[in-house]
Amino acid sequence: MKDHENKTLSDQLQVMLIDDDALVAKSIKRLFADEYEITTAHSAQEGLELLALRDPIFDIILSDLSMPNMDGMEFFYQIEKTFPELVDKIIFMSGGATTATQEQFLTKHSCRQLNKPFQPVELREMISAILLKV
Repeated sequence: MKDHENKTLSDQLQVMLIDDDALVAKSIKRLFADEYEITTAHSAQEGLELLALRDPIFDIILSDLSMPNMDGMEFFYQIEKTFPELVDKIIFMSGGATTATQEQFLTKHSCRQLNKPFQPVELREMISAILLKV
């Protein structure tokens, strides 16, 4: 049985939200608070530290692509090395202005991507697709 199938109706999916823009993170968290248990990290490094605790075990990782210090691409490579079972659970967000390098990365790794601002239904559909695939 898959982890998400073991959850009771009262349990919520565990989502890690990584975004260096505190207002964006707060808005997303507020928007989905009734549907998902969202843990916020304000940097990719903070996200990695939360993952290392393994409590909670995250069902989905929603990460900004462009961040200072460690961007989404470097975060992905760290996940790939340290937590390979989570690679397929990552959804990247971007403000729409992605570089050629980022586009190549997203294509090469078949990464899911949402352009900010996005409609709530878009995120719900991506999460459903991930859960059905896992």
